[in-house]
Amino acid sequence: MNKRYIIIGLLTGIIALASSCGKEGFDFKDGYQKGEDTESPILTDTTMGKADKSLYHKARIYPGLVGETVKRIKDTTISLLMDKEYISAFKYKVSYVPPPIYSTGLYAPAGEVVRITVPAGVIGLTVQVGVHTDNLAGKDAPRRDNIIYTRKELFPGNNYVGNLYGGTIWIISSFQSPNPVDLKVAGAVKATDFVLGKMSVADWQKQVLANDVPWMDLIGKRTAFTVPRSLVVRFLQSGRMDHVDQALQLWDESYEKDYYNWMGLTPNAVNPINRYPSLWERGVMDIHPSAGYAHSGNPWIMQEDEYWLDELTNPTTIKKGTSWGSYHEVGHNYQAGNSWSWQDLGETTNNLFIFNAARNRGETNRTDFHPALKETIPLALAYAKSTGAKSFSNFPAGSGLNEDNAPFARITPFLQIFDKVKGKKAEAGWDFFPFIYTKARNENFTTALEQAKRDYFYRQLCEFSGLDYNRFFIAWGIPVSAAAKREIRNKYAPMTTAIWEYNPLTFTGGDTPLGSKYYLPSGTYEFTANVATASDAPINNMKDGNKDTFWHTCWSGCNIPTTSPVELVMNMKEMNAIKGVYIQNRINNTFQTKVIVYTSTDNKNWTEMGTYPLAQTGETTAQKAIVRELSFSKIVETQYVKLVFPDKNQSGESHVALAELGVFYDI
Repeated sequence: MNKRYIIIGLLTGIIALASSCGKEGFDFKDGYQKGEDTESPILTDTTMGKADKSLYHKARIYPGLVGETVKRIKDTTISLLMDKEYISAFKYKVSYVPPPIYSTGLYAPAGEVVRITVPAGVIGLTVQVGVHTDNLAGKDAPRRDNIIYTRKELFPGNNYVGNLYGGTIWIISSFQSPNPVDLKVAGAVKATDFVLGKMSVADWQKQVLANDVPWMDLIGKRTAFTVPRSLVVRFLQSGRMDHVDQALQLWDESYEKDYYNWMGLTPNAVNPINRYPSLWERGVMDIHPSAGYAHSGNPWIMQEDEYWLDELTNPTTIKKGTSWGSYHEVGHNYQAGNSWSWQDLGETTNNLFIFNAARNRGETNRTDFHPALKETIPLALAYAKSTGAKSFSNFPAGSGLNEDNAPFARITPFLQIFDKVKGKKAEAGWDFFPFIYTKARNENFTTALEQAKRDYFYRQLCEFSGLDYNRFFIAWGIPVSAAAKREIRNKYAPMTTAIWEYNPLTFTGGDTPLGSKYYLPSGTYEFTANVATASDAPINNMKDGNKDTFWHTCWSGCNIPTTSPVELVMNMKEMNAIKGVYIQNRINNTFQTKVIVYTSTDNKNWTEMGTYPLAQTGETTAQKAIVRELSFSKIVETQYVKLVFPDKNQSGESHVALAELGVFYDI
């Protein structure tokens, strides 16, 4: 481009910019815009006493309308003592914790404006109208509108809030204060909340029948459930709502004994992260939960029906402590997914709390807890005892374990730990849970790495017991890093009994003594050779656990001729500490006389471990076919093992035929 045109363009741009700017290059002085001379209109509707009925037809369906005779409160003051300390889920190292929500005992009628007057100097409050926070957008056949709640930040002075669907009024606080905050409220109606210790059940029942407000909170010391009046009235009229006070007390005790205590929390710990949560554990009924029949969160959400109301208000149901649904969802809230509960355990570790609850109540018939346990746990035990391929993430085909029942199978090793492991000071295995929860909290251990979570769990189990539980993890196919195994191997002696054989349904087994030497499962190993393989004797026969099948080098139509030396490489897919190799020749013939063994961490650089004799002249055929253990002079960490057969076999051929090949560990 012509230089003259560039200069002219630049001058034109500068002149245009100069003509549009003030003194500082902007259209306002000294960093402040002048603004308009007239005030903008306030967009918030402050009209009191009138209703926007545009969504009455939807609100009538859900969450329901306030009765026609229910009087609005012209002016009332609620005094909220917001002195409860909020500790985040991150600090507790769990998924969800009680939020700083305070019930008000008030309800906003659909489409009507509620005025809330906040005292001067009070900043950090939010009002929520409506408790159904699940967004149903994209859900099939939604039974209510997608979003039917409102949240609005409150400021000193008058605040106006409304919700076209109406709803329970909650206050969310971002601060903790020892002094009550007085909020003046107008335009709301009184909800028939039940507050444990503040009223009698009989008086509350009368209020429920007399006050046609569609939703209420049932509030205990540690729990608060939001339930519909329609269901409560149905229960009340059939005599099923006479002991709501006992039910709330039992729920409070359940949270303390079944959850908090088992996570190593205490009511008066000096460090807040080791103390019981002080805010309410909330649950909300919804005609259409966004995920399944119920889902976790705080509040946790459950289907609006009689089953769940019975779970919340029937003391007999709560006392038994075997209600899978509620323990399942609340258990999700207290999973340690950011520290040690790895991805495989997403639908498993949440279910462990019900077993603790049953233990606290003396319930021992575990098959009653869920119908899947009776069938699945025996399948899991058979898998753990097997010597084939091991994968806790993807149970092998033929095990009977699949995507549907795998979460129940994964409960088994935890019950084995709880029932059979002993702590260093003879603590029960059930004490391992408070041990690991407390360690993760106080060490502030958080990781997104799945292997790091498994390693942490392994390390803490070994620290708790004072033994190396590597064999337990091997039996279940749970991979542990070489670094973690090395650390624990050098610190603790191996576990002493085969607890993976323990049946937690019958409370039997798991006491078989363990020797120091054991074979590592070879089911996932890969084998390669420098020669071709016979078509009817595949290489994977060496890991099928059957001495009558074998791998054989190619003897006919081979693309690679079989010549000595024959080299065979075994890839274990992960680093393992081993003391040697075991090898079993084909039963009847093709006997090799010696083998040279090498190890490598990268399949490139090899270390010779020794030359080992195999079949010898003068041995019987049976003696030649025995399993031979080729022991190293020391424990070696390796991923690859290479076997080199340098000579021809006893028949004068270069062929090699092996029935089984693997590695073993010994002290």
